Amino acid sequence: MSKQSVDVPGAAQWLEASAAYGRGEWAACLSALGGLVDYYGPAPGWILLAARARLHLRQADPALAALRLGLVEQPRCGKLWEFAAVAWMQKGHFDMARACLHRIRTLDLPADEAPTILQRLQGRPTGGPKAPQPWRLLLTAAAPAPTISACLIVRDQSPRLAQCLTSLQGVDELVVMDTGSNADTVAIATAHGARIGPFLWCDDVSAARNAALAMATADWILVIDAAEVLAGGGIDAVRRSLDLHAGGRQVLAPVITEVGDPTGGDQLPNGRVFARKPGRHFIGRTEAQPVDEGERPLMRLSVDEWTLRRHHQPLDSAV
Repeated sequence: MSKQSVDVPGAAQWLEASAAYGRGEWAACLSALGGLVDYYGPAPGWILLAARARLHLRQADPALAALRLGLVEQPRCGKLWEFAAVAWMQKGHFDMARACLHRIRTLDLPADEAPTILQRLQGRPTGGPKAPQPWRLLLTAAAPAPTISACLIVRDQSPRLAQCLTSLQGVDELVVMDTGSNADTVAIATAHGARIGPFLWCDDVSAARNAALAMATADWILVIDAAEVLAGGGIDAVRRSLDLHAGGRQVLAPVITEVGDPTGGDQLPNGRVFARKPGRHFIGRTEAQPVDEGERPLMRLSVDEWTLRRHHQPLDSAV
């Protein structure tokens, strides 16, 4: 299960929408969600809640319009396809409901409720109206698995780097921005198939992050440090979290577990995965944060399908 973080712009509206839905105040829920979608785009969780509220109001057509908006943004979200099947059932278009469930199977998407929905369709009539053109396009469009570039900044971190890069096995691209390491660090990165970029350190983390971002070519960016390892299912789990949650102007934030930190405890979720888009860049000299043009922030979404495990090191050894 994932939940919206509470310390980023827009989080209050998400909590308001969720609370209104829990109270059965469908119109208030939709009002709060409208502002979120207008500003950040159609994230799957918001679209799904809006569609549920619409169906409670017996508004199947607006529910389907919202779901189509979400599926255009994220065509690999099994939960949106599941609820589209439910919405088409409410309209009595049972073949369309079956087509939505077939889409889930074709793309091999995570979808817990699909078997129950399919059971509800048993005995329902076939035939009926043809699928509307926009939905025909959605049902047949290519929806490849997302590609991911892992981007790192390194300097003399050979003791940890091999563990980090090994944990990223299966990632589509490794980009390592080197700020002046010894030969061992560069050799380790090269042996793992990384693309190496030299960077003259200027006491600006965002400048280095932006240099790595400029080298990346995949759909999504995973920011990871050399002292961290990807845990909880590896890169396949990251792809699953993208299928489930990614969309709009969001950055996915896993829990980061500290290993060997004398202060102890896990860190709050930290934004690490976001879509690579024109104009998107990092700001902040010491704590880099991804933003869009005009420094518009991204919405942070906490995810638990995967985690990062960080090995504690003295601050003077970090980049």
